Amino acid sequence: MLLPSYSAAALLLSLLMLSVPAPAQQSQPQTPPNNTKPQSLVWDPPKIDAKLSISPDSARCDLDKVLAQAASRSTELIDNLQNFTAREQLDFRTFGAGGFGDTRRSSSEFFNYTATITQRGASFSVKESRKPAQISMDFPLQNLDTGLPEMALIFHPDLRPDYEMKCEAAANWNGRAAWVVSFHQQKDRPNQTAAFSTNGHSYPAPLRGRAWVAQDTGVVLHMDIALAHDIPAVNVREWYLSIDYAPVRFRSKDVVVWLPQSVHTWAAFDTDHVVVYHNFSDFFLFSIQTNEEIAPPPK
Repeated sequence: MLLPSYSAAALLLSLLMLSVPAPAQQSQPQTPPNNTKPQSLVWDPPKIDAKLSISPDSARCDLDKVLAQAASRSTELIDNLQNFTAREQLDFRTFGAGGFGDTRRSSSEFFNYTATITQRGASFSVKESRKPAQISMDFPLQNLDTGLPEMALIFHPDLRPDYEMKCEAAANWNGRAAWVVSFHQQKDRPNQTAAFSTNGHSYPAPLRGRAWVAQDTGVVLHMDIALAHDIPAVNVREWYLSIDYAPVRFRSKDVVVWLPQSVHTWAAFDTDHVVVYHNFSDFFLFSIQTNEEIAPPPK
């Protein structure tokens, strides 16, 4: 991965399979909310450019204030979260050249997922790994996503200048008042957030999308992300990501951390289309010095 130490995410075509020891204590199994499981794995990516319905009497958005709040939450995430593990259910389906009725492979697997954020001075780095509980021969290890939990860090002060951002409208997300902030990689800025990697080479992935940012706290509630353009070097024509976030809590520190609850990915290659759904549960957070157990996200 040829990215700076402060890169917030890396979207790799190859899976980083690292051996990670399990924490000494496991949290109790948690049942994910009913609305996190998609009805089916179909090609239905988010409409990034769809026109938003704006009420004429809705509140006006102060972009600088919204971005300052979101930046503060991103900084807090790095300060409060050194390591976390989770149980990840991953469902996938690949479609061939015959269209979406031409299903080549599909499967559902479970992983022990680990993410670590390391800060060195003003910079930070994120590392992830998945350890399969039991993997089937049909599971495409070479086509999995990494970098999913860190996407909200595009609002971090080190990465935010790389994007043109605009507050589009006031909206609601799952009953919470939010601002919809659009973002687009700036052409004259370095592309530090994401990259596709294959055969020892890394190719920057310019991103665009929308984020639903809570009006009261500045936490990111939801994100829809897409490539700003295709990447012929890795045969990626389209790539979309939709993330729902939910709060989890350090019990001893009384700190709430917003982490992905569910993630939906769509990728179109030259000959294949891939749809992947991630569901995270059984979160377990721990700092370098002490072990911390996370309470389940509210249903």
